[in-house]
Amino acid sequence: MLITLKVGSLATNCYILSDDSTRKCVIIDPGDESKRIIKKLKELGLVVEYIINTHGHPDHIFGDNDVKEFTSAKILAHKNDATMLELIDIKIDRFLEEDDVVETGKIKLKVIHTPGHTPGGICLLYDDILFTGDTLFCGTVGRTDLPGGSEEQIISSVKNKLMILPGKVKILPGHEDACTIEGEKLHNPYCR
Repeated sequence: MLITLKVGSLATNCYILSDDSTRKCVIIDPGDESKRIIKKLKELGLVVEYIINTHGHPDHIFGDNDVKEFTSAKILAHKNDATMLELIDIKIDRFLEEDDVVETGKIKLKVIHTPGHTPGGICLLYDDILFTGDTLFCGTVGRTDLPGGSEEQIISSVKNKLMILPGKVKILPGHEDACTIEGEKLHNPYCR
């Protein structure tokens, strides 16, 4: 089961991905409105094993501590964004690196390190679904004008790590709507 909650003033996509057979799940980017996220977890009777941050910007991590306190889940993020999380007193329990696999129940998420929006930006591949955080959006890429951002890096990440995936892969970004790798190859100027 996959649930999307748009949270906070920037309408960040918080994803809850669960294995129906075990009720175990991961939460990707609990950016805000932790009470709403927790309420949904209670409604569904899910057991959260991991909170995964695609990067360290506040609109993607602000609910980490509240959700962790309620669930005892481990917080996972790339080490290159650790300082950003530490600024708001979030402790990373496990650092993620390229090609790591996060497993819960029958779910296996492959980590793809995609620096550019932030130094520790990651995407997560689950079957034919790609959670891209703020690396890739429909028709564009994430901002690179914030501290640690790099236009050169983000274009390299998108072209060399994401556009090599099968065209049918569905992109679920950190904000706004879904699209596909195939569609982005055709319509996104940063992907050509």
